[in-house]
Amino acid sequence: MTSWDTVNWAQTDDEIAAQRGVSRQRVHQVRAKLGKPTFSPADRRKEQLLALPDVGQRTLKELAAILGCPSSTVRDALVALGLEWKRGTAGPPVQYDWGSVNWNQTNLAIAEQLGAPISTVANKRSRLRKAGVDVPPAPYRIRADWESVDWSQGVDEIAEALGVLPSTVATRRQQFLQREGKL
Repeated sequence: MTSWDTVNWAQTDDEIAAQRGVSRQRVHQVRAKLGKPTFSPADRRKEQLLALPDVGQRTLKELAAILGCPSSTVRDALVALGLEWKRGTAGPPVQYDWGSVNWNQTNLAIAEQLGAPISTVANKRSRLRKAGVDVPPAPYRIRADWESVDWSQGVDEIAEALGVLPSTVATRRQQFLQREGKL
């Protein structure tokens, strides 16, 4: 029988299982029975980030290389911790003239006017509305012709060409693949 008194519960179930020679499920059962908090890989990333002295001077790509995980994982951990990171290396952030925007236009029309990605305009509209600014919801745009889409292109390329969000293209791609029996 394994003694659970000496276990370092600030580890994942998989790590403890490997050390103790038991299954991950057994560790999970004992953890629950003893009322010990769960410890996930996300918790590990947060600990690793907190241990780095210069997180704010590093980009997501640099932090991901240090931690050996995807940039999106690092971003999620930083956001959860409320920490900032260095945003890219291409220079100062792009500034758009939001004061000149006619919010009665579609997000696509505004994006073309500003030279901004559609998602940036949609996000700005949403943030302004949530902040109580009198900005109308985006008017309906011309329906995209989904039958003529070249699905060999990337999601971002299709989204930009049709004037829709990448998430909409991803959903439509799934529907197309299911309809074609390729999923």
